[in-house]
Amino acid sequence: MLARLIAITATLLAGAAYAGVDRPLGNAFAYPNPTALGQKTQLSASVPYNPDTDPKPTGTMSFFDGGAPVADCQAIALSGPACVTTFSTAGTHVITAQYSGDSYYNPATSGPYNETVDASTALYPYMSPGAEVHDDYGADTEALVNMHGDNGLPTGTITFYEGLVVRCADVPLQPLDSSQSTAHCRFPAGKGYHRFSFGYSGDGTYRAASATWNQTIPGFKNYSDFGGTGYEDAVVRGDNGDVQAWLMDRVEVTSTTTLITGTSPNDVIKAGDFNYDRVTDLVRQSAADGSVTLYLTNGASSTLRGPGTGWHLTHVADFNGDGKADILWRHDDGAVQMWLMDGATVLQSSALMPGGSAWRVQLVGDFNGDMRNDLVWRNDADGSVGLWLMDGATRLERKTLMGPGTGWTATHVADFDYDGMADLLWRHADGTVGAWRMNGTTVVERRTLMGPGTGWSVALVGELHSPAKSDLVWRNSDGSVGAWFMNGLDVASRTSLMGPNTAWMPAAAMSFIAENGYLAWTSADRSVGMWDFNRMQVVWRKTDQPPGSPYILITSDVQTPIAP
Repeated sequence: MLARLIAITATLLAGAAYAGVDRPLGNAFAYPNPTALGQKTQLSASVPYNPDTDPKPTGTMSFFDGGAPVADCQAIALSGPACVTTFSTAGTHVITAQYSGDSYYNPATSGPYNETVDASTALYPYMSPGAEVHDDYGADTEALVNMHGDNGLPTGTITFYEGLVVRCADVPLQPLDSSQSTAHCRFPAGKGYHRFSFGYSGDGTYRAASATWNQTIPGFKNYSDFGGTGYEDAVVRGDNGDVQAWLMDRVEVTSTTTLITGTSPNDVIKAGDFNYDRVTDLVRQSAADGSVTLYLTNGASSTLRGPGTGWHLTHVADFNGDGKADILWRHDDGAVQMWLMDGATVLQSSALMPGGSAWRVQLVGDFNGDMRNDLVWRNDADGSVGLWLMDGATRLERKTLMGPGTGWTATHVADFDYDGMADLLWRHADGTVGAWRMNGTTVVERRTLMGPGTGWSVALVGELHSPAKSDLVWRNSDGSVGAWFMNGLDVASRTSLMGPNTAWMPAAAMSFIAENGYLAWTSADRSVGMWDFNRMQVVWRKTDQPPGSPYILITSDVQTPIAP
C-alpha cells in the first residue's frame, strides 16, 4: 500500500525580519478530506518565512484533535517525514497545529481545520486533477486525473465535466505506473475561465469521489453558445415574439429551440453564462414596463427587477473572474450600478456612479489580462473617455483616455495582437477611424486606419481568418461592405464583400474555438445568410432563411457596444 505523503513544508511568503518574530501558521491541513475510518490521513502545517531575509525555520510541529494530542503526530521535526495518522471515530474532527518555535521564531498555533471522517470503512481514493492546453487559444485542451490509493490501483471510470457539460463520459482508468492510474479527456475549451470537474465511479475497493480543477486560458469567450459545442449560435426573434436559439455547425443550422416567448421588437436582450454550465443564458428587459427577467437555458426563469424601477440593463459580462456573467445597470438619473451574480442570485450590489452624473459605461473588456472585465466610460456632456481597471466592483486604477471636446468616441473592443488584453477602436466626428493597442491603461501603439470623409466605418469586429486575432468588417455609407484581415494594427489583407447599394447588412461576426470565423448577414427582405471564411477568403455562402422569413437575427453578444 502506498499512501500519498505531503511533506510538512515551510511556505515561502514575504515578511519583515527581526529577532523573536511571530509567524502566524494559518490553518492546519488534512488529506484526504473527507476520509474513512481507519484510512491513512496526513496532517500538515507550515511556517511562512522570506528566504531572502529570514533563516529557514527549524523546531517541531505537534497536532491536536479537538485539543487532544494526536498520538502519532507530536514533536514532528520540520525537516522530517510527514505525519500520518488514522481516525477511529466518525464525525467532524477539529485539527490544530502547534509550532515549538526556535532561536529566531516564536511559538505559534494554527487556526482550526475541520476534517470529516465517514462512518464507513470504504476507502477514499487520492485524486490529482489537472489540465494541459496544447495550443494558444484552448482549442486543444486536455483534462486529466491521476489516482492512487492505500489498497492497490483504483479502477473504474472517470466522467469529465466543464461546468455542467459532460465532455467525456465513463473513461476507463488505465495504469500510469505501478502506483498510479490515469484518465484523460481532450476537447475544445476555448478562451476564458474554466472549471473542470472529475467524477470517479468507484470500484470494489474505493468509493465514488470527485475533484475539481480551475483553468484559465487568456481571453474571453464572448459569444453565444447554447449547445456547449464551441460554435457560436444565432439568436433570432420571430414575428410572434418568440426568441429562438439556432444551434449552428458553422454555417449549418442543426436545430432550433425557443428560449423566450412574447417579446417585443424594442425589448433589450443580452446573453451570458450566469450559472457556469458553459452554455449561454439570456436576460431580457421589457420595453413595455422595464421589468427584467433572467432565462437560464436549463428552463428556469427569475425576475431580477420589477416594472417601473428606472433602471436599464446595459451590459452583461464577468467582472469578478468567477466564470459567471454579471450585470451593469444605468438609472434614468444617471446612476450606474453593478450586480455580481451567481445564477439568479445577486451576490453583491455596488454603486459605481451616483445619480446626476453624465458618465455611462460605453464598452467592457479585459484590458490588463486578469480575466476580469474592465470599464470604458464616456461623458455624454463633454465627450471625455475614461478607463477603469476593475476587480469585481472594486476600481483598481483609472485613467482619462480622451479629454473633453476631442470629437473621438470609443466604438469597439478588440484584441489585435492576441496578448489577452483588450485594445480599442475609435471613430472621430469627421469619420476618421483609429486603433489603439493597450496594456492596461497604457497605450502601446496608435494607428490611423481610415482618414476623414471616406464614408467607411467599422461595422463588426471578429476573428474571421484566425481564432487568435481580431479582424474588421467595414461598411460604407453607399452600402458597400469590406473586410480587413489584421495582424496587430497592420492590414495583412483586405477584400470587398459587397458592392454599393446592396440590401445586405453584416449582422454578426461569429466564431468557433479553433477555426476561422463566419459572418452572418441580414437583408432588407429579411433573408439571413452565412459566409464561411478560410484564412482570408470566403469559402462557403449559405442562405439559412429565404426572403420573407418570420425570423429576424438579433445580436446579444456581451461585448456589443451601446451606440454613441
